[in-house]
Amino acid sequence: LIEKNGNDYSVGYSQDGTSFETLGTARGIVYDNPQIGLFATQNSSSTPIDTYFEYAVVTWRNGVRQMDYADMLKWAAQNAADYIAADLPAETSGDLALSAAPHGYTVTLNSSDESVISPEGKVTPAAEGKNVQVSVTVTEGAASATSEEVNIAVRGANGELPPPPVLDTAALQQAIQDAEGLDLSKYTDESAAALTEALASAKKALAEASTQSAVDKAKADLDAAKAALVERPPVIDKAALQAAIAAAEKLDVSGYTDESVAAFNKALADAKAALDADTQAAVDKAAADLTAAVSGLTPKPPFRFDDVQDPGQYYYAPVYWAVDQGITTGTTPTTFSPGSGCTRAQVVTFLWRAKGKPEPTSTNNPFEDVAADQYYYKAVLWAVEKGITTGTSPTTFRPDQTCTRGQIVTFLWRAEGQPEPTKADNPFADVPADQYYFKAVLWAVEKGITTGTSPTTFRPDQTCTRGQIVTFLYRAMGADKAE
Repeated sequence: LIEKNGNDYSVGYSQDGTSFETLGTARGIVYDNPQIGLFATQNSSSTPIDTYFEYAVVTWRNGVRQMDYADMLKWAAQNAADYIAADLPAETSGDLALSAAPHGYTVTLNSSDESVISPEGKVTPAAEGKNVQVSVTVTEGAASATSEEVNIAVRGANGELPPPPVLDTAALQQAIQDAEGLDLSKYTDESAAALTEALASAKKALAEASTQSAVDKAKADLDAAKAALVERPPVIDKAALQAAIAAAEKLDVSGYTDESVAAFNKALADAKAALDADTQAAVDKAAADLTAAVSGLTPKPPFRFDDVQDPGQYYYAPVYWAVDQGITTGTTPTTFSPGSGCTRAQVVTFLWRAKGKPEPTSTNNPFEDVAADQYYYKAVLWAVEKGITTGTSPTTFRPDQTCTRGQIVTFLWRAEGQPEPTKADNPFADVPADQYYFKAVLWAVEKGITTGTSPTTFRPDQTCTRGQIVTFLYRAMGADKAE
């Protein structure tokens, strides 16, 4: 409830619609968070036209601004102009006398023809009816607001009203037509809504405006809303790029050249950065570049020992098979020493690794010369458990003693379960039937593990070289048949 008592205003509220509780008499009133803004002005008491205005508007509600002070002044000015537009045309003369109200506001009348309607509000009819555009400015201190122009049809001295003003609406009509042709789905919701609102106002102005300034303002507002349209960000398909990145991240690039891996890493980093790209072209290019970088990965040349370079050597393939299988790493990083003798420790270790490094079931070590911290410790215990070797004595293994060809094939034969040879033919004159290695040699010949040193000799007591042992293992494990 807002009541006026002289020049004061009281604001109250009611919960039952009958009884009211007064809250105060200020222009800004707070009750339960809403805040009221109040504007009032009046004409001089002598005017025959009652031009007293008072308006109240909620400027704040629950801590949220509904209308700021400048808007309140604008609202008040427009109400005053609307009042004048509604009531003044019926008069042929009169004194508006819009003057400062008791609350300190100044109200000014702006006229397009001051000879007919003066700034003081004096109406002086012309001989014939005339259209005059007026607006109202409300000022308080440094703050002011001016209403839109309204057309006042002032009756002439002859008693007749002027014809309606002729307005140029061609530009507004074209602007409306252009706006209606826009596909607003391409623009953000906020800017499209502003355009829609400006278009509705423009259409209303086209139908109802009585002043050229109203027409021009509607066009300017529509043009501004059109210029303020913000395009939606493009919808970019990143599925192919994401798939390319996921596949690339799973690659093991350790086997490729440094140069090609560097190019791959750069393409992968660029591809990840392109996930934030704002154009489809940039995304597609990143995916294509990454795919090309993957295709461009160049395998490293295979590792080759300095002393195992000739593919024609019988031990060439077995050596690199043994290295790939983790059976041996060579005698140095660059040499294998294929012609060097192979020690007993090396032989059982090679065989143990070829079998997958099985854990020995017992930690009982009968050999004084096999320390627990040696690389061949578990291999020796495993070989003893499996009956592959019993050592050179009950307490010694002689790990550094070179191994003979007879011992090697016997170790292999025992590792395979000591199978009986299927043939009794013995081509070797130096392999007597009463030797421990007799069946092992015949089995090895049958399996193609060895063919001897000549058609009639095996040389069982000859030191077995590193090249020979990896070749025997290579053939015994069937790796030669897998190629």
